[in-house]
Amino acid sequence: GTLGTYEDEREYDYFEFFINGVSYQAGTSNVLTLSTTDLNSQVYVFNACARSGSQWYCNTFHIQISR
Repeated sequence: GTLGTYEDEREYDYFEFFINGVSYQAGTSNVLTLSTTDLNSQVYVFNACARSGSQWYCNTFHIQISR
């Protein structure tokens, strides 16, 4: 099924997230919830990916956890 139509007018049918290369699937509400208490102090590479048909779209950014 379609998870939603967004500002770019594409309909996405699947979301997946990667943190330092480890895959996390979005929940049924398309939300990924993480607790920073589970992460060590370092810089993490975060990829937010969405599929529309057979095409994938991905944004990459860095998160720094400092304690």
